[in-house]
Amino acid sequence: MRTSTLIPIGRFSSRSGLSIKALRLYAEAGLLVPARVDAANGYRYYSATQLPRAERIRQLRALGIGYAQLPPLLELGADALAREIRRHVGDHAQAERKLGWIAQAYLAQLQKEQYPMFNPITVRHSPALVVASVTRHVDIAGLDTAIRDGLSVLQGYGCPGQDVPFGVYHGPVNSEQRGPIEICVPARPGSLPTGDVVLRELPACRLVTIDVRDEQARFPAILSAYEAVCDWIDEKRQTRAGPPREYWLNTSSEQPVMQVCWPITVESQEAP
Repeated sequence: MRTSTLIPIGRFSSRSGLSIKALRLYAEAGLLVPARVDAANGYRYYSATQLPRAERIRQLRALGIGYAQLPPLLELGADALAREIRRHVGDHAQAERKLGWIAQAYLAQLQKEQYPMFNPITVRHSPALVVASVTRHVDIAGLDTAIRDGLSVLQGYGCPGQDVPFGVYHGPVNSEQRGPIEICVPARPGSLPTGDVVLRELPACRLVTIDVRDEQARFPAILSAYEAVCDWIDEKRQTRAGPPREYWLNTSSEQPVMQVCWPITVESQEAP
């Protein structure tokens, strides 16, 4: 298999949600072996066909399933795996309250009842913008609390009429990785930084955007939105202009409404 058709380990890490350290551990254990290792420099490459296996590993680890239990589960069909997950959740639901909704989302995915990304992808211009922000390092369990606390700190900094808050994900946030996430609001004129609040300007860009709501906006279903945007950028041969963003149009835990966005350069043109 040619290296040009493979995915370098760093990009595979971003797309799979598994850290580079975790990928190396899974390779050593024989659970997710790179499709090619460069004999000259030892650099590892993966195939796009390995992403579903990586996703299964990530989901099973998020459910608290240990390394020793993974090998047989990775070989099961969807129905058999769903039965094993239900049994595991039944054993652990009392101890880990969050296990329930993580399991239900993955069971729906296994049964192909997950919320599909039929939402249209749009591209919009984002002018240069001064934001007030705070940065937090959190895993997925602490993300909602970190966002609420961050927005509380930023109260009074928002610019009227441009008050939609958003997050900039400078690194993956999942059960193994802790971001960081930068929580932002467009800053009103004359704002002065205090405490851990930072003022900075985001350059003009175009934002590749997909709207998600309700169950689509919850983890891990929202990862499908990021994947859809990422695939669109690759297919159109666009140039990324920074880390992805999440605009929080409605932060209600019952009916969340968000926009998943990825900046691309202003100068690039959409491929036909």
